[in-house]
Amino acid sequence: MKVTLALALVCLCQLLDASPIEERSIAEKYAAHKTKHGLKFEADEDERRQAEFKATDDFINAHNSDPSKKSKLVHNKYSTMHAHEFAQINGYRPSHGKAAPVSRDIEERANPTSLDWRNHNGVDYVSPIQNQGSCGSCWTFSATATLESRHAIKNKLTKPIKLSEQNLVDCAHYGSTTANTCATGGNYGTAWAWVASTKGNPVAGITGTNYAALPKPVPGQNLESEYPYTSGSYKSGDARNSCGFSTSKGTSVTTSTYSNSYCGAWYYKWTWTSSAGWKKGAKVCTSTVTTKYASHKITANSPSAMITALQSGPVSISINASERSFQNYGSGILAEADCAGASLDHAVNLVGYGADSSGNKYWIGRNSWGTWWGDKGYFKFERKDTDSIGTCGCLKDAEYPEL
Repeated sequence: MKVTLALALVCLCQLLDASPIEERSIAEKYAAHKTKHGLKFEADEDERRQAEFKATDDFINAHNSDPSKKSKLVHNKYSTMHAHEFAQINGYRPSHGKAAPVSRDIEERANPTSLDWRNHNGVDYVSPIQNQGSCGSCWTFSATATLESRHAIKNKLTKPIKLSEQNLVDCAHYGSTTANTCATGGNYGTAWAWVASTKGNPVAGITGTNYAALPKPVPGQNLESEYPYTSGSYKSGDARNSCGFSTSKGTSVTTSTYSNSYCGAWYYKWTWTSSAGWKKGAKVCTSTVTTKYASHKITANSPSAMITALQSGPVSISINASERSFQNYGSGILAEADCAGASLDHAVNLVGYGADSSGNKYWIGRNSWGTWWGDKGYFKFERKDTDSIGTCGCLKDAEYPEL
């Protein structure tokens, strides 16, 4: 009886000690994390941040301890960030009313088994990784990177010409909107339409008359060296910058346009016969609508269409970046099952595809959160041969500019 009682007391003491030991461990990790990233919070907020850190830590540990996972997660600057804060930097928004038509360039062809535009025949056609900061300007970085790369590829340059993301943040306002795009977000299709637009020459959702967009005398996007990025420290409520586009800041890189027509108004021709009565006939178009576009959509959820589109250069895609599996991605191939793609909120790039030594296929992605994130700013998503939305929804909404 005494032995049994003694064992029970030992077990009880161990149970009582387990929670404080775990809390101290998390507290120590959290303290080290704050020191590493220079984070400081008020006392009440510090408790909430530590709870967020613990939830992230638990998620990372569960993921990394699963031998079936082909990716590894790590702590980073986002490990203590609340969901509403993270939503601020996820600035992708769907096309506004005049989305580009789907490209017809999807025919079957003998494409290479791997492709990486960071090293294509010895040339790096992809600009260095950048950091968008706290502004929801991911769409400007995605649009700019794709345009830079495709321009360099088409013109056989040895490296891309660096263009200004701030130019798009300040100026690529669709329709009649004038809000700060750090807060409202945007779309890469809208960005390329603005690049191609001029005063009185509307392209897709860009009217060519909105004063906030500074209707341009010539098409083009200014150089980064002449129009540097200044929105990295954006705070909610900050006023928008005036559009500073100028022909003196470089306009040699631009998108082109093409026209797409459809029937805007029509009627059906009816005929009467005594035996059959009224019979509905052919559709007669009475008004044709023609719209200019500066980009092409890639067939949604089609890996073969994406591979075909990548043969001519990187593409812009949108993903669901609200999943912890993406926010804390560190290396390896992130599986489709580990990152849902129902809601798209972040714009990035695909710059190639390939497979590892075990035959696991992947897409190569480029982010705009700095080289401290992921694999020096890059990531790999699982690539399947069958149609699907892709990891984090990466195949749902992809485009590339007309050049």
